Amino acid sequence: AEQQEKLSKINRLQEKNGSWQVGNPDVYYKTAFPSVTGFVLNLFDALDYKSPGIDSAYHFLLNHQLENGSWGQEWEYYGCSGYALWQCLPAIKRCSFGKEAFEKAKAFVLSQQLPDGSWPVTEAGNTNHISAELQTAFMLTCLQPETDEVSKKAIEKGISYLLSKQLPSGAW
Repeated sequence: AEQQEKLSKINRLQEKNGSWQVGNPDVYYKTAFPSVTGFVLNLFDALDYKSPGIDSAYHFLLNHQLENGSWGQEWEYYGCSGYALWQCLPAIKRCSFGKEAFEKAKAFVLSQQLPDGSWPVTEAGNTNHISAELQTAFMLTCLQPETDEVSKKAIEKGISYLLSKQLPSGAW
């Protein structure tokens, strides 16, 4: 009962446009990040919470997907495309009317992998200077549930890359 009440409280925070807003006080404008809506949709799914606004949340994600298939990158979230993708992609996969958007996002993830198995970090405007290892981990998380051969090969290459970069201490 307590869990359902907390989920209901989160549900009531949904905006009219279908999104959930960032709750970070350091973010002053453009607070409707797709990743936040993805996080909420994935939470609701994991806890089997039925939100009456779920279709508007899916529409929010679909309407904010970029032409390249990603949901962009923002400084608040490491300045990398993988951050939004690792939340939006699984949410969209469950959406009955999101198949095309899912395939577009998955194609973006696959197309970005470098020959060494990593995924690139775009430095333009990125003040967080994240590592290729973090971006690769985000992208691998996107592909992890996929069973097609192209995804499996990309996962293998990505894991090999990460293992090659692991420090003797176990860290990256």
